[in-house]
Amino acid sequence: IQGLTTEKAAARLVDRLSPRFLLHPQVFVDIAEFASKKVFMVGAVDKPTTLTLRGETTLLEILSNSNSLSHSSALTVFRRHAKDNADGWDMQAIHIDLDGLLRQGDMTHNLLLQPQDVIYIPKPDSVFIFGEVNRAGPIPLPDGNMSLVEAINKAGGFGQFAAAKRTRVLRLVDGK
Repeated sequence: IQGLTTEKAAARLVDRLSPRFLLHPQVFVDIAEFASKKVFMVGAVDKPTTLTLRGETTLLEILSNSNSLSHSSALTVFRRHAKDNADGWDMQAIHIDLDGLLRQGDMTHNLLLQPQDVIYIPKPDSVFIFGEVNRAGPIPLPDGNMSLVEAINKAGGFGQFAAAKRTRVLRLVDGK
């Protein structure tokens, strides 16, 4: 019955059931759920994903099935809506504070998703730790700030031959 209206689907079922299985079948077809209601998750995710909305679905329900938020403190939901008195669409950017939602339980950030919403998870800023540490490499910079002690801790601490008093921070400012 794919592609048929509810009336045509009911008529086809009546034809198939009558008279072989039922004498005067009465068939009513109702749509319980549309599989075409999709949202999209893109950005700093393992793999961009298309998700089907099943009834009323909140952002928290979608995020609870995602393992891509370990370093994110915010995200943006892009929602399209019809332009006022014009043809076409406008995009609305809705900024979501994940710390408020996930860590503090502030449900005002738990957005009810709509079809065609795009959930964008930005890549977190990062700092690069190198030298005599146990795990040199990039470290995600949550909320745009981190203390030097936290950064060294996330790099596994100083290595065996580190000269802790000679630790330096190199920062690029205005190209210098």
